[in-house]
Amino acid sequence: MPNIESSVIIDSNLDTVWRLISKPGHLEQVHPFCQENILLESKDGKILRDKLIYLNGLEYIREFKSWNINKGYDLLIGKKNGQQSRVKWRLSKKKNGIKLSINIYPYTSKKINSFIYPVIMVFIIRPKLKKYLFSVLNGIKWNVEQKRPVAHNQFGMHSWFS
Repeated sequence: MPNIESSVIIDSNLDTVWRLISKPGHLEQVHPFCQENILLESKDGKILRDKLIYLNGLEYIREFKSWNINKGYDLLIGKKNGQQSRVKWRLSKKKNGIKLSINIYPYTSKKINSFIYPVIMVFIIRPKLKKYLFSVLNGIKWNVEQKRPVAHNQFGMHSWFS
């Protein structure tokens, strides 16, 4: 399955951005489609599982698979007992700030014919996930640089999550 990646440069330092994205419940401050972000399990300062409740009531569980301080983490996300997508969050220092990238490897729906799936991926799934990543990444950038929580749908509504 092809991946969808997006990134943003944040005018800040590595510790500040890491502290934000590794804090339990942080999505409530930075994610424009998040209604609630509930910590379900943690250990030794690492998030192991949390729940993301979107503005439209959709609930996803995030299960963290790797956790590398100041570098990023890998997780699986999806409905409870449903199919899951792999997601990689990465941080790196750049001359003009901190680069935060999110890379999504979406699951392949069993409800869609495998012959038509590539067309749906190119014309529907990829553009929707690109818009989603733009909003999430810019919400984090906004929060760090403006020192204020992002508003619901701040960068526009999303038909899957608003």
